[in-house]
Amino acid sequence: MSMDARVHDALTLCIQAVNLDNAIGHHPGSEQRAQVDALAAQVQPLIEALASEPYTGKGLGCGYLGHRGYRTPWADMMNRLRGRGSTQRCSCATRPRASTTATAMRIHAGTVDVATMRAWVAAHQDMFATAPGHEEELLVCAYTHGPRAGDDAFDELLARVDAIDKSLRQGDARLRDALLLDLGMAAGQSPRRQLCRKKIGNASIKRELDG
Repeated sequence: MSMDARVHDALTLCIQAVNLDNAIGHHPGSEQRAQVDALAAQVQPLIEALASEPYTGKGLGCGYLGHRGYRTPWADMMNRLRGRGSTQRCSCATRPRASTTATAMRIHAGTVDVATMRAWVAAHQDMFATAPGHEEELLVCAYTHGPRAGDDAFDELLARVDAIDKSLRQGDARLRDALLLDLGMAAGQSPRRQLCRKKIGNASIKRELDG
């Protein structure tokens, strides 16, 4: 099988896994877990085969949120893929603000509700003293990807994100704009979505909340 065919098969299976994960939600049953595990068993040999191929590119170009110019050695990228294990519901984990600890925190944030994440942040304030904006990033990740527990934190998070220093970056974009986009996408078709849209400075990101 050619590499192009293997890439196509791997992407197809990954898309199936993501769609299945979205359909299952946060509390899969044993049969649903078995379906995800079966897909993972098919994907792993393809990952191993692709990892053995020579890589001559310069990284992944992932669009307006700032991965352009981000350079990841092929071996490191494959090690990260292997280390993630089961499918995670936290897209925040893929952002290039990149220490292993920060990535782990973002993955955790996508699995808990806002109140739990807020308490965790409060108990570990020393970790955020030199990382402005990271508290807000984790709380938004919990709000947009974690389970909802009756605590509608939208107004609180919007105010905190709106106050983030506009010089803070997330790749090529402002961190503030990226988090406003996340909040707006989570709001669905509602006035809250348009409120987030109005506050975004980047025109390309703003257009993501059109319609």
